[in-house]
Amino acid sequence: MNSNRVLLEVKGLKKYFPVSLGVFKKASLKAVDGISFILKEGETLGIVGESGSGKSTTGRAILRLIEPTAGEILFQNKNLCQLDEKGMRLMRKQMQMIYQDPYTSLDPRMTVGAIVGEPLEVHRVARGKEKDEIIRSLLVNVGLRADNINSYPNEFSGGQRQRIGIARALALKPKLIVADEPVSALDVSIQAQVLNLLKELQSQFHLSYIFISHDLSVVVHTSDRIAVMYLGKILELASDEELYFNPLHPYTKALFSAVPSVDKVSRRTRIIIKGEIPNILSLPEGCRFYTRCGKKKDVCKLREPELKDVGGGHFVACFLFG
Repeated sequence: MNSNRVLLEVKGLKKYFPVSLGVFKKASLKAVDGISFILKEGETLGIVGESGSGKSTTGRAILRLIEPTAGEILFQNKNLCQLDEKGMRLMRKQMQMIYQDPYTSLDPRMTVGAIVGEPLEVHRVARGKEKDEIIRSLLVNVGLRADNINSYPNEFSGGQRQRIGIARALALKPKLIVADEPVSALDVSIQAQVLNLLKELQSQFHLSYIFISHDLSVVVHTSDRIAVMYLGKILELASDEELYFNPLHPYTKALFSAVPSVDKVSRRTRIIIKGEIPNILSLPEGCRFYTRCGKKKDVCKLREPELKDVGGGHFVACFLFG
């Protein structure tokens, strides 16, 4: 259940990667370029966008798995960017990640017990019989058997492996989990099971999620609020219902029009995005969606629109509004 207390606040987060274009010429790849948002306790914030939009980089930068170039990351009012290695190590107990590929994120040489119990060992939370009891309990919580503790990853299906990854993320009783495309590598029939499991665990363990996906239908199903990213920027941010029934940004409208629907009433007219995606190493000065937008104005080419609240917590970065 959501509370009004803010767990995480991201302010002006940037992550630039240096790129060499030759012997004397260098450029910056602006993977994340000044984004801001909040996450409340018990809430799921979905981040959706095309490949290369910066959504996964955002998740990793928040956990400082990669170092941000600029900005502030306030977790329980503590600025993670100001913490040293020891301070960040303590905070990692409360911040965990579920990875995209359950086949590469689990060490095939380790037993399930060793994989799930590794965080308990590293942070000296439990050892011996106490650790084994915690691991068995976690395995049951994610829908596996307690006696799977001695098995190896290659004995499980993709969906079961992802459940092992989820158990590992839960081991330290975190408050925040960043789920980076957690179901995209799974069969469609298994995706719903894992998504429902994540919802159940959220209620049971009082978790907050940042749910990253390129699949808008999955994000709408799982999230309380949704941020739409494009080339390192948030173009629109609103509640799941508001964004579904009242998308404002031309890019968001095009994304929703591509979502398949069996209901003829709710089916949308398909919007085809034309034009070329800008070179991410040489982005335009104005709106980054300018080259592909069917409703662009002259000002869009000259100035970059700010993300503004147009009412009721619905934020949009577009000169067509406000």
